Amino acid sequence: MMKSIFPIRLCGIVLGAILASSALGQTQPQPVPEGTIDIIEKLGDRVSIDLPFLDESGTTVTIRELAQGKPAIIAPVFYRCRGICPVTLMSMREVLDRVQKEPLEDFVAFAISFSPSESPELARDQKRNYLMALEREFPEDGWRFLADTAGSAKQICDEMGFYFQDLGSGMYDHKAALILVAADGKICRYIRGNMAYSPMDLAIAIDRTANGEIMESIWKSDRSLWEKCFGYDAKTGAGPVILKVAGFVMILSFIALVVLLLKMGKKDKNATTP
Repeated sequence: MMKSIFPIRLCGIVLGAILASSALGQTQPQPVPEGTIDIIEKLGDRVSIDLPFLDESGTTVTIRELAQGKPAIIAPVFYRCRGICPVTLMSMREVLDRVQKEPLEDFVAFAISFSPSESPELARDQKRNYLMALEREFPEDGWRFLADTAGSAKQICDEMGFYFQDLGSGMYDHKAALILVAADGKICRYIRGNMAYSPMDLAIAIDRTANGEIMESIWKSDRSLWEKCFGYDAKTGAGPVILKVAGFVMILSFIALVVLLLKMGKKDKNATTP
């Protein structure tokens, strides 16, 4: 009898060890290498919505109290960005203008600066500019612009899987996304990139986030071109590559226009010559 029980017990011990090691692997994710510039999605994880931030007036606030139990739409940015952050915030402004959901009733939007050097005064100025650009009536408390305090921005970015690199001179290399977080801090959806956010996609995401549902990511721009804040050189002060490319294209277009006008002028001259 003892011989027949022993193999069963041994199998139970082995199975238990396998399950335990599997659970341990799930609860202990691999550390992210230093200097990572990426968005590593953490759908279903919870962010610390009770971390302190400074609002536009310099008052210490938390996402929990500002969101008031509504889904939070979070854009990690830095306000002095010369690359994709202004594009992200303008695209956010456009979709907030058109989404068929009511701020404060259905959601609260957030821009959170991950730069510890940016002040509440700068956040206030940014908020004023973007609220003035909105066409619909939009309550001031419906879109909050927060500044960092006590390292809260870095912590919440890490919790959301939003990893950036400090390049010095107040510049950062980073990617772009809107991240939807439920009332309990659960990460429910990533809208990757920073262009042409869809009002319908956002409305669906708001509804499902309100129910705590997890959704697959949406890519709203080319992954390699518009999601990332390119190539700021902290030593030379050179701006993002995308701006250099745009400037180069404009110069080429101007040259082509001049050449075309010169050719047209020659044709007219030849046509009028007897």
